Formats: sequence, structure tokens, C-alpha cells
Amino acid sequence: AGNHKPEVLPKLARYELTLLDWIEAHKGYRKYVAIAGKCWPAFQTQFGFVPCYVNSRLTGMGIPVSCEVDIYGCLSEFIGTCVSADTVTLLDINNTVPDDMYEESIKGKFNYTHNDTFMGFHCGNTNSKKLTSCNMKYQMIMARTLPEEVTQGTLEGDILPGDITFYRLQSTADSKLRA
Repeated sequence: AGNHKPEVLPKLARYELTLLDWIEAHKGYRKYVAIAGKCWPAFQTQFGFVPCYVNSRLTGMGIPVSCEVDIYGCLSEFIGTCVSADTVTLLDINNTVPDDMYEESIKGKFNYTHNDTFMGFHCGNTNSKKLTSCNMKYQMIMARTLPEEVTQGTLEGDILPGDITFYRLQSTADSKLRA
């Protein structure tokens, strides 16, 4: 556990303080704030890091942040935060957990069948309070085509075991809201 990328900390700190200052200057009379941020493809090449860790910290402060200008994801996080009075996360869900991963990491350690498991992925928006342990690393997908040093700033870890609620607001192709 820990930060394997200490060189990115000053950039992340400046970015977080800038966002907090911007929020304070622009929220006006509003009590709540949520952000649908643009995190790629230009962010890392222009700023030299990815915003995932900062997004996770803001979410932990009660300011939901979604990636990829995901308005419905941002609204989903905001509603989840209001309803639960807790930190929420936004994950891409994959219902296929590889057999070898289930056998090695889950079977016998937790009371879950293979059918009870799923893969939840995102670049690092999940707050550290919701992870068993975490490491600050780099964005592996982006690092396939970009220098690793500009993809630093993700937060990797496993979600804490326990009860969860899945939901997401989404729209249909003709812009009708769906949950």
C-alpha cells in the first residue's frame, strides 16, 4: 500500500486546491456541488498526470466527481451520496471474473460463489475509505500509448467486502432518462 509515484504529488495537490477554490468561487448559494470532469484524452498530455486520485479525494469530501464528462454518472453519484449520506463510487461493471482470478483471490477466502462475483473497474475514482488497501499508480490503458509519467495519479485497490447497491441513471438513444 502507499504512493509509488511521489513525484506526482505536487501536481495533484495544486489541481485539488484549484478545484476546491473554483468550487468555492462558483457554487454561489448552492449547498451541493458535483463535477463531471474531462479526464482524457487531452488532460494527461496537457497537465502531466491523470486526475483520478484527486477525483477520489473530492468524492470522499462529499463532492461527487465522474470521469469522461459523464453527466448521468455524475448525477448517479450525487443521488447516491444524498440517499446514503456516504461516499459512493462509479465503476464500469464486467460480469465475467476469470476462473483463475476467482480461484486465487476469492474462493475459500470469502463466502461468495463464482456467480456472486463481478469485476468493477475504473481508473481510480473510488475513495480510499472504500478500499481494503490502495496504491497510487499510473493509468495502465493510457500508458500503452503515452509515456507512463504523464499517466500517473490513479488509485488502485480492492473494494471493501460488504453489502452494496448497484444503480445508474442512463439515457436511451432518444434521450429518455432510465435507471
